[in-house]
Amino acid sequence: MDAVSPLDFLDADPRPACVVDLRKCGRNGEPHIELRNTALQTQGNLLDTLLGNDEENSSARARFRAWIADEGGGAAVFTSLDCVGGYRLCGYTVRRRWRVIQWQQTDGGVAHSTVEHGNGIASNGKPVDTSIHELTLSEHALDPTTLVQGLSSLFESSVACRDVGVFWTELVDAIVTPAHGCQFAYVYSLHRRSGANTDFVESPGQAGNSKYQMASAQGCQAAGMALPADINIATGRTRFASICRAAQALLQPLELDGEDLLSFKCGDAAHGFNSLTSAQIQAVLCPILVRGAKVATGFLVVGIKSGVARSQLSRAWLKCITSLASERVQAIMNAEEAMIATGEYESKSKVLENALADRNDVTEKLASTLAMIEMVDVGIFDFDTSGVLLHANEAYYRLSGHPKGDAAKGYSWADCVFPEDQEMTFTQWGLLSQGVATNFEMRWKRPMASTFDGKEDTEGQWVLAACVPTKNEAGEVIAIAGCIMDLAAQKRSQNDALKRAEALERAQASEERFTRFAESAPIGIYILGLDLKLQYVNRAWFDINGHEVVEDFGIIDWHSVVSAEGIAVVAVQLDLVIQKQQAVTFQFQLQRAWSNGQGGQGQAWALASAYPEVDKDGAVIGIAGTLTDISQLKWAESVQKQRVEEAVEARRQQDNFIDMTSHEIRNPLGAVIHCADLVMSSLKDMADLVGGSLSAFSPDQRTHFNELRDGALEAVNTIISCSSHQKRIVDDILTLSKLDSRLLTIVPSPIRLDSILRDAANMFEVDAKKVSVELRVDKADSLRTLAVDWVMLDSGRVMQVLINLITNALKFTQKEAVRVVTLSMGASRSRLSERELEVEFVPLHTLRDRAVNGVEWGSGEEVYLYFKVSDTGCGFSDEQKAIIFERFAQASPRTHSRYGGSGLGLFITRELIELQGGEIGVSSRPGDGTAFAFYVTARSVVAPQTDLAIAGPRRSSKETGSKQAKVSHTILVVEDNVVNQKVLRKQLEKLGHDVHVVSHGGEALSFLETTSCWKGNTATDVNLDVILMDIEMPVMDGFTCTRKIREAEAQGQIEGHLPIIAVSANARHEQIKYALECGMDDTISKPFRIVDLIPKIARLIAG
Repeated sequence: MDAVSPLDFLDADPRPACVVDLRKCGRNGEPHIELRNTALQTQGNLLDTLLGNDEENSSARARFRAWIADEGGGAAVFTSLDCVGGYRLCGYTVRRRWRVIQWQQTDGGVAHSTVEHGNGIASNGKPVDTSIHELTLSEHALDPTTLVQGLSSLFESSVACRDVGVFWTELVDAIVTPAHGCQFAYVYSLHRRSGANTDFVESPGQAGNSKYQMASAQGCQAAGMALPADINIATGRTRFASICRAAQALLQPLELDGEDLLSFKCGDAAHGFNSLTSAQIQAVLCPILVRGAKVATGFLVVGIKSGVARSQLSRAWLKCITSLASERVQAIMNAEEAMIATGEYESKSKVLENALADRNDVTEKLASTLAMIEMVDVGIFDFDTSGVLLHANEAYYRLSGHPKGDAAKGYSWADCVFPEDQEMTFTQWGLLSQGVATNFEMRWKRPMASTFDGKEDTEGQWVLAACVPTKNEAGEVIAIAGCIMDLAAQKRSQNDALKRAEALERAQASEERFTRFAESAPIGIYILGLDLKLQYVNRAWFDINGHEVVEDFGIIDWHSVVSAEGIAVVAVQLDLVIQKQQAVTFQFQLQRAWSNGQGGQGQAWALASAYPEVDKDGAVIGIAGTLTDISQLKWAESVQKQRVEEAVEARRQQDNFIDMTSHEIRNPLGAVIHCADLVMSSLKDMADLVGGSLSAFSPDQRTHFNELRDGALEAVNTIISCSSHQKRIVDDILTLSKLDSRLLTIVPSPIRLDSILRDAANMFEVDAKKVSVELRVDKADSLRTLAVDWVMLDSGRVMQVLINLITNALKFTQKEAVRVVTLSMGASRSRLSERELEVEFVPLHTLRDRAVNGVEWGSGEEVYLYFKVSDTGCGFSDEQKAIIFERFAQASPRTHSRYGGSGLGLFITRELIELQGGEIGVSSRPGDGTAFAFYVTARSVVAPQTDLAIAGPRRSSKETGSKQAKVSHTILVVEDNVVNQKVLRKQLEKLGHDVHVVSHGGEALSFLETTSCWKGNTATDVNLDVILMDIEMPVMDGFTCTRKIREAEAQGQIEGHLPIIAVSANARHEQIKYALECGMDDTISKPFRIVDLIPKIARLIAG
């Protein structure tokens, strides 16, 4: 740097100045002072003042000498020397070698400005000389002092620089300052190549190297500067490239005008400049050359204001900058080349040594890593691009199931992939084939032997695969390498964690749902601890118990809401839950009163359920349960109970009324019928008696006798007919009453079907003959085909239906020309249809399909019995058929006047049939007769062995009737009604029977002891054949008497079985059933006729 000194600048500076060279001292040790600028020739007196010995300026001289002697090189402004010849001095140090002093005149001894700091140093640490600065800015003059200081600072900072690029940046930063008059600067450096540790400039000696790149720029705004990143001065066709070529050829700086500066603008407000036009700015392009170089190392472009650019001082400064840059770049490049030259061998040796050490280290680490990989079960593999395995470790074979040796021929990695993952793995293989490394999870197939149950694998072996493509020098993928790691445990952990999370989520959701449910539930919910203190109750619990709502459940005492009687109940039940660990349900009364606002009130009741809460060991930890307010239910239950009791009582009273009514009507009606039969029998006997003597009478007398006889017989027949009609009306009314009260029930009993037809024929044989109607009975082949003989059936209700239908048939046929009534019966295993029965069914009131499901019906096979009653009567129209089954309805108003009746028969018939699970229908046309058909449900049953009441003789209907009077039987009549006793006795005796009469059951038992039926009684000839037992009698009723007789038979006091026929004035079927259960063999209801009784007696005695 010795080639550059402040003298180079002071020569061009018009201001007076001198330089003190501290290394060139005089003979007396005084510093050497060298003057520059011819203006100083007239101002020598100032220098004499500073270096003289006059006493007047001693103070200023002392300060001047002290400053020169200061090795620290500080700057100073000698404002106190303004009095010296009217000048103001300013001094500064350059590189600790030179002291530069400049001065100027102060216009008559008054300085332009003074310095605020006593030591002449401004607050920013730089010399302050406001007047000089203002002069510089206004006149575009450069301050040589500032320029020299800048060069000195740049030199000092660049000495330690070891990088060309860093130096370019420091150079540009140092140049672009307002004091230098520079607005911008940038450097293009010879193209650099990358080194191992640093960047090197291409050797400048290389011929043909003409590429330069932007190294550094300052003062160029990004929006306005369009600097190319690099230029080629050999081939570039831009103006700037041409100027660079010229500067390199001339080896000297060249000036650039506005057009030469490309398209960018100059000026940077950040450095105190305003934007200037191209006419106001100039730039100098300086080639940076180093010794021995054929091309420039770089090109420095410095932008200077046009008023300053051509000044001698500016030229000198640029020369110094260019020289400094060349020397520093040379030094840096020399240092780099020396470092490279001297360290190349050692570097190569070191590299080889390190490489060998690295190889050994890598080999050891590889072996260690492979061992560790084998230990952690990591599979290593290497496939070619076709998917054939080239190499793998044992872990890979074990995880993937890939065969070894010959078994692996023709085997690809895809053959091991789980089917569901093949599409995904093909995608990953495609990425690897394109040179993209990838990581992914997949599943291998597992052989069946490796599964838990030895069945086909449905889950696969989860692994994590990390794969990288192996490339050749041309960048082509030649193999796929990677590793796989077993994820089975991790997947299980994930699944377990997922399940736990899902379980926790479900538990939380369940708890939230329970809370919402509990708070909105209309029933109370509670949880008790083992100490029986409440841990939780919902809002409904407070409402039910009438307890005020509290947040702290622990303070609630449940005893306070339970009645005194209920506390004991609750305590017992809760103890049962804890001790027996069983759920319980119980009711108890609460303390609060209850009312429903509609008149119902009383004590509140609750229905509680409780169940134990247990821990994982099965120990009870608490009780949970629900609470329901059943106050309304309890009140309704009490009301219902009261109503049931009232209904039972009302039914009992109604039963008593029916029994009493039936008894009071039937008893006298029976006496009337019996008397009428007796009168008719007597009239016939009288006629037979007088018949032989009529010849003695005159014709008029004979005529009169016959008229009397016929009139009496007609009267008796009328009495009998009216009594029978009245009996039917009474039966209908009583049956209707039972139907309306829902008291009529179906009571099945074993019955032989033949007996139904036989009894019906016997019952109507006499009546049919009286009206000259032929009564036919027909039994269908289906009874024999289906082997239906004995069935469980309510034969009384079936007979009641048949009586109604046959009575109507006889009534509507007796005045027709052809008078035939046919009764037929059959059976079927399926429900009968209208087509099969050839009728139109009446719509059902209520379908009772399961009428035979009760226990009393037994378990026999279900069978449907059908009956059909056809006549040749007048028939019905369609309108009449539509109403005849209604209550109190008859075919027409003339029907009642002509045939009588109440209009209840067919309605009751329909109800009785539906009660037995059947249907009834009718087929009729006016003038063509009528057919009624119905079916009922029954069950097959085995024929009973000892039921004599049902087992009657298998005789034809001709064996019954009055002809049986020829056979004499001993009959005991047990009857409390004296009239009935007399009439029944006379009728039976008239038929030739031996009749004994008693008034109640007690007398009957006493009489039995006098007969030969009593064991060991041989003193009498009275041998009873049958007993007619009334039901309702004083002292002992018929039920009790019958049970005692059966007990005596069981004990052997009465030999054999004594037939008993119940004679009852009560029409209730329950009583008839009870009579049979007590041991009676058959029943007959009052009023009855002897013609109805005699067949029953004959059947029982014959059976």
